[in-house]
Amino acid sequence: MILVVSLVINFFDYLIINYFCLNFIEKRSSLSSKSFIVGILYGIFLGLMSFYLDSVTFQIIVIFTSYLIIKWITGKRIVELLLLYVVINLCTVCIQVLFITIVSNLPLDFVYSALLSQTLTLILIIYLCKKTPLYIGLAAIEKQIVLKLFVFTIFIMYIILSSYFSFDYIQVEQSILYFIILMSLTSIGFYDIIKKIIFFTNIIPMQLHDTKNILMGVQILLQSTSDIERVRSEFNKSLELMSIDMGMHINIDEDKENIDTFINYKKLKSKKELLFLTDICFYEANIKVPLSIIVYMLGVLLDNSIECQPEKPILIKLRVSQESLEISVANECETIPMGGFERMFKKGYTTKENITSGYGLYNLKKVVAKYGGEILIRHNYNEEHKSYYLTIIIEVKE
Repeated sequence: MILVVSLVINFFDYLIINYFCLNFIEKRSSLSSKSFIVGILYGIFLGLMSFYLDSVTFQIIVIFTSYLIIKWITGKRIVELLLLYVVINLCTVCIQVLFITIVSNLPLDFVYSALLSQTLTLILIIYLCKKTPLYIGLAAIEKQIVLKLFVFTIFIMYIILSSYFSFDYIQVEQSILYFIILMSLTSIGFYDIIKKIIFFTNIIPMQLHDTKNILMGVQILLQSTSDIERVRSEFNKSLELMSIDMGMHINIDEDKENIDTFINYKKLKSKKELLFLTDICFYEANIKVPLSIIVYMLGVLLDNSIECQPEKPILIKLRVSQESLEISVANECETIPMGGFERMFKKGYTTKENITSGYGLYNLKKVVAKYGGEILIRHNYNEEHKSYYLTIIIEVKE
């Protein structure tokens, strides 16, 4: 009977991880047949391990198996995965402690008490995942360094306290190994937080200070000389000083070719080999939006699509005339996030690991509005490429 209860409890553990992950990555809280089968195998495997292994060794196996399950469900990168692992553990432990405290007062055998508390924990978590947008809280933690630092600090305190009270003096080596593994995982997350703190408190202010002075120098140069070759030469030196690697050959008075060059530059700089399909018509300069702003708008949309690392081609369309401007970039996107695509334009929203991500589309929306334009979003099935595509369109009309 103990073995059966152990199998069920570990299966419930998998369900808890699954429902948390599905909510945190903005998917519906539903269990697929494939996921259900994996859960059964997970429960059987860990149930047997808990029955035949000592408690400390079993906990070490649980760390790695749950970590792999979260990776399989979410597909997140290492640092994002660590934060998700910590948040899921803290949420689960808080709820479990609540129900264990309540159930412990009932006249039940230890085995049945554990099963009942785990069942109640699962029910409450399923209810929370179905009724509460937990991903909002996770997004806030991901973007706020102080919150992230607080979460990891709480988790370290939990590790220290749980290791202290459950330390097995008979199996000292296994207990120490368990402690080291948990602390090592947490240290990786802490390193990422410290790196971001240094970036925001040291590197960004320094770069901003230098950039302001350099741009003031460029402005003085532009107003004090009519020598265009001197302006180009000194501006390139300023870009080099700001560590901005252009690496592009620019053609004089050839706007369409230069936009093509810019797109190819973005393609070459991407980490993954991507396919771009372009449809560009530059009839004449737009009277409202200068070329530099057009390149900026296109660049933000390209960065957003490139960071998604799609398998299918990225579709780029550009129409520039004197009275109208249309820019559209489309990339493969199968799922609609909970809350809709409009959330992408909210300040700080991101699904990326990049330190500075979460502001590109937000800033773009403000710039487009400044020029009297609008941003349209389409999510349609592309027959040619046999996939759903997300298309972001910028329209500016006279």
